[in-house]
Amino acid sequence: MQNADCLVDSLVSTAAAPVDSVTVGTENRSVGGSIPPLGTKVYPMRISAMLERYETEILPTKKSRTDAYVTKRLKADPFTQQDIESLKVSDIAAYRDRRVLESGPRCALYDLQVLSHCTTVAMSEWDLVLPNNPFKVVRKPKQNPARERRLSDEESQCLFSALSTARNPRLLPMVQLAILTAMRKGELLNLRWPNINWVGSYAVIVGKTGKRTVPLSREAMEVLRTLHPMTGSFSCRRVLGMTENGFKMSWARLKKKAGLVDFHFHDLRHESISRYMERGDLTLQEVATISGHKTLNMLWRYTHLKTSALASKL
Repeated sequence: MQNADCLVDSLVSTAAAPVDSVTVGTENRSVGGSIPPLGTKVYPMRISAMLERYETEILPTKKSRTDAYVTKRLKADPFTQQDIESLKVSDIAAYRDRRVLESGPRCALYDLQVLSHCTTVAMSEWDLVLPNNPFKVVRKPKQNPARERRLSDEESQCLFSALSTARNPRLLPMVQLAILTAMRKGELLNLRWPNINWVGSYAVIVGKTGKRTVPLSREAMEVLRTLHPMTGSFSCRRVLGMTENGFKMSWARLKKKAGLVDFHFHDLRHESISRYMERGDLTLQEVATISGHKTLNMLWRYTHLKTSALASKL
């Protein structure tokens, strides 16, 4: 009889003890304690919450700053307010198609890549248990063919003729530096005087792919010297002394004045890299050092040689 009373007391005590898991249907979702056995659902994860943790733990270890902008925008999107465990591939496909219409296939692909990596990290390190990563299953958006816009000799003459009389005198050196250094627009606008090493003839910049060193030719160094009276060669002032909005307005006026059709400022980077390739005295690795490309495959994407330049060598 005493044993029976002890058993009853034990059962009552167990029932009254604090629980460290929540049972939903037939699934036991742990909210504390040790890691559950493989195949056990741990807890519901909202995609936006995963991205929040991704920002804190993963982004600081990555060189590219682009992911930070993408992650911030993704967290505000209604798509990421869903529970990752209830997400269907059809939901991802619908989101992909919407992003293609909104911003194009390249941006849509980048979104999927960030979401896929975030989910992979959650599955490997944050106790998220899924049969597979749904972002790896969905079909990737078809990318547009690589842009091959080069300046013709006539367009180049029109461009520099318009630059010589442009309302903004800093636009000419910006275009010159873009062609001489293959720097991106943001890298040029954010370039500061302390980033220039006058003795070693190079610039240290923090760009899209992280921190890198850009060698500067004699022509590029001369352009920088002409900028001294305009922006001042001391303190932390920007070399070009232009804001993003100021550049946009100046560039729009310039293109109209020069009669350039379907020409983007980023096309000057294509032009620069292609010209370095056409010189013939630089190796692929040396051109990649100038452009900042990590792989030769990416370098080829930005390189389009003029047929006339090739024909002259045959």
